[in-house]
Amino acid sequence: AVHMTLTGPADKWFGVGFGSNRMCVHPQGDECPDGGPYAIIVSGDNDDKVVERKLDFHGPGVIIDNSLTIESNKVVNGWRTVHLSRPLEGKTSKHYTFGTSSSSSHELIMANGCNLEFGQHCGHESNELNILQVDTPMPICQTGVEGTVNNAKMRSD
Repeated sequence: AVHMTLTGPADKWFGVGFGSNRMCVHPQGDECPDGGPYAIIVSGDNDDKVVERKLDFHGPGVIIDNSLTIESNKVVNGWRTVHLSRPLEGKTSKHYTFGTSSSSSHELIMANGCNLEFGQHCGHESNELNILQVDTPMPICQTGVEGTVNNAKMRSD
């Protein structure tokens, strides 16, 4: 299973989309035949306010079958934190599959709304998530690169 912690403003919806760094999974010229990515959207207190969606190209898309287990959904000092889990493999072709290799990289989009009603975002960004296997040494420097982490010298040859 994949365990996630999502944190965002308590008074606005927020979400994360997986498998793309934009609102189109596989752009072809100026077309988007496969639509937008799989996303998890949080828009309130109840478990039914944490949903999975298959986004459209610059659109809200549709709510898809739930594969999430909500472990907690709490607000502290104006910030909502949701702890959840879901299977590595997507429930349907509209769900994202994380893969089972010991390490992997996943493109992300993130957004928050203007209020709790899911709609046009008021802020957005893209990033990348790197998943590493627990208790397995993993080089953190590329070959020939050196630097420091907490003042400890790091080098990869």
